[in-house]
Amino acid sequence: MFRMAQELGFRRLAYVDVFRGFALLYMVVCHLFTYFSDKSVYTSKPYYIPALNIPTLLPPPYMFFVVAGMSVWLMLEKRRDEGCSGITLAWKGIRRYGIYVLISLPFTWFMFGLNAYFTWAEAIQGIGLAAVVIASILSFKRFKSETLLLASIIIYSLKDVLSSTSIAWSVPYNLEGGITASILGLLFNMTFRGWFSLVSAAPMLLAGVAFIQWFTRGESKKVFQAGVLFFATAMLLQIIGFPANYYERNWPTIFYIIGISALACTLLHHLVEEKNWGGKLKPVSLYGFFSLYIYLGHFLFIVKPLEITGMLGAFNEISGWILAAMATTLLYALAEVYTARKKKVGFKLLNTLDFLQATIVVVVLIYATGFVLNGFSTGEKILVVCAHPDDETFGAGGVIIKNVLAGNHVKILMFTDGSPSEFGGTREYAKQRRMELEKAMSVAGVAKRDIVYLGYDDLNFIFELGKTGIDESVGRIADIIRDYKPDKIYVHAYDHGNLDHDSVNYITVRAIEKTGVMGIKLYEFTQYTKFGYHTPIPKKLSVVDHEKYPVVELKMTAAEEDLKKKMGGYYVSQDQYGVCDLTTDWPEPRKECADSINKFFYHKDLIRKYPGYDYTKSPCLNDSCRHVEIHGGVNWSGWYSIIQEYENR
Repeated sequence: MFRMAQELGFRRLAYVDVFRGFALLYMVVCHLFTYFSDKSVYTSKPYYIPALNIPTLLPPPYMFFVVAGMSVWLMLEKRRDEGCSGITLAWKGIRRYGIYVLISLPFTWFMFGLNAYFTWAEAIQGIGLAAVVIASILSFKRFKSETLLLASIIIYSLKDVLSSTSIAWSVPYNLEGGITASILGLLFNMTFRGWFSLVSAAPMLLAGVAFIQWFTRGESKKVFQAGVLFFATAMLLQIIGFPANYYERNWPTIFYIIGISALACTLLHHLVEEKNWGGKLKPVSLYGFFSLYIYLGHFLFIVKPLEITGMLGAFNEISGWILAAMATTLLYALAEVYTARKKKVGFKLLNTLDFLQATIVVVVLIYATGFVLNGFSTGEKILVVCAHPDDETFGAGGVIIKNVLAGNHVKILMFTDGSPSEFGGTREYAKQRRMELEKAMSVAGVAKRDIVYLGYDDLNFIFELGKTGIDESVGRIADIIRDYKPDKIYVHAYDHGNLDHDSVNYITVRAIEKTGVMGIKLYEFTQYTKFGYHTPIPKKLSVVDHEKYPVVELKMTAAEEDLKKKMGGYYVSQDQYGVCDLTTDWPEPRKECADSINKFFYHKDLIRKYPGYDYTKSPCLNDSCRHVEIHGGVNWSGWYSIIQEYENR
C-alpha cells in the first residue's frame, strides 16, 4: 500500500503533509497571537465562540492529533511492506513514538514547569503515548474505519466515567505528596485525568487512522460523509442539551472533533488534487514535514524570549496578529532555507510569499468564522469592583474566568493602588502591584484597557476621602456604570473583614442608586471576615437572611481552578511565607513561589446576591461586630461615624 502511494507521487501522498502543515500553521499562529497580544483565541471574542464553547471553529490541537494518527498508520504500512509484523512491528512503533514522550520531558520542564509534564498537559507527550499504544495494537490487527470511529467514541466517553469515580481524585492531581501518591497521580493523569491523557488523545489518532484508510483507497467521499454525520450529531447534541465542551472535554466533544477534522481534511484533500492549488500548497506541505522542529521552535525561540523579557501580552490585537503571522512565516522561511541548502538549490522567495498568503488566509478564516458565529450570541457585561490588586483574583477569579469563557465582557474597577502610605508604600511597590494585576488578568483574558484604576491610597482610604470625597467617589463610579451599562456587578461583601472592602461595597451600592439604572444584578463575594480568612459570618450571627440570600460556592472545573491558581501565582509581592523573590520570580514565578502564594490565598469563590444593609449598623446581629479592631489599629466606630455623616448630608 505504501509503495503504491509513493508511486503516485506528490498529488497522492502530499495531502498528508498538507494536513499536518495546515494543522500546525493554524495552531502556531493561534499560539503566537495569544502570546503576543493582550487578547487570546482561547478566551476573547470573536475567536472564542461561547455558543459552542470552543476557541475558534477548529480548535488548534484537534486536527494536529488526527493527522498524527494518519502518520502512525503510514509508518506501520511502510514497515509491513518491508516485511515487519507482530512484535517486531510493534517495537518499531514504540521506538518511533516513545521518543516523543521523552523529548517532551525537558521541553515541558523548561517551558511550563515540571508540573505541566506531571499533569500530562503538553501535546507532544500526549501524541507520543497515544501513538505508542495505537501502533502496538494495529501491529497485530487491522480494523475497519467504521470500527475505529466507534472505538473513538467509546474510549473518549471513558474520561467522563473514570473522572466521576471516587478513586479518580483520591491521589493528588498536581506534583505533590509522597512517592507512591506521585506515581499513582502520574498514572491517573496520563491515562484519563490529564489534558492530553490517553483517553483524550487516542480517539483523535484513531479517527486519523480511519480517515487515511479511506483516503488511500480513493474513498475520500466516505471521509466527507463521516464529517457531515459527526458534525451534525454534535450540533444535534448541542440543541438537545448535551453541548460539546472544549475545556472539560466531555463525551459530546468527540463528535465535534471528528466532524470538523474530517470536513477540513476533505477540503484540503480536494485542493491538493486540484491543479491550480496543488502547487500553492507545497509550502504548507513543507511546514508539515518539519512539524516537530517548528512546534518546538515556536515555543523555545519566540514564546520563551517573550516570557523572559516580560513582553507576553504586550501588544494590541492588530499588532498581535501581524507579529504572529510574521513569526509563523519566519519559521517557514528557516525550513525553506535549510531544505534549499540540503538539496543544493536556490532559495525560492515565492514559496515564502505563498506561505505568508496561506497564513493570512488562516488568520482571516479564524476571525471571520468567529465573528459570524458570535453574531448568534449576545454576551453580558460584567463589572468586578475591588479594593486592592489581588482581590479580584482570590475573591472573584472564578467569576472572571467563567464569564470570559462564556463570551461575556469583563471590566475590573480597582479602588486603591495596593501600596499603603501608613506602611511606607512607594510608587515602585504600587507599580509592581499594578503589573501583577495586569499579568493575572491577561491570563484570564481581560485586557489592560478593561482595568480602571481609581488610584486611592491603600488602607482606610475612606477616612482620607471624608464626606465630600465619598460623594465625589460615588459620582465617579456612577459615571462608569452609566457608560459601561453592566448587566452584573460583583463587589466585596459587607462583612467586617477589611475596612477597605466594606467601603468599596458601600460606595458601589450608593453609586448604583445614583445612576437610577434599573435591572443591574448585584452580587457579593466573600474574602475574609473577623471569623477567619474566606470564612463568611456564621449564619447564626449574620443579619442576612441566608435562606433568601445563601452563600454559594462557585462550581469550577479542574482547568478553571488551575487557571485561577495561575492568576494568583503572579502576585509575587503578596507572598506570606518568604518563598518568593521579585528578582527571580518576576515576571514568571517559580512553581515554589506560585504554590506558596496560593497556599495562603487560594479558595473557591463564595458568591451571594446582594441582600441590602443598614450601613449604620454592623453586619452581625445585635451590632456585635461594631467595635472590632481592624488592620491598622482603626476601630470600626470611626467608619460608622463617617458613613453616618455622609448619610445625613
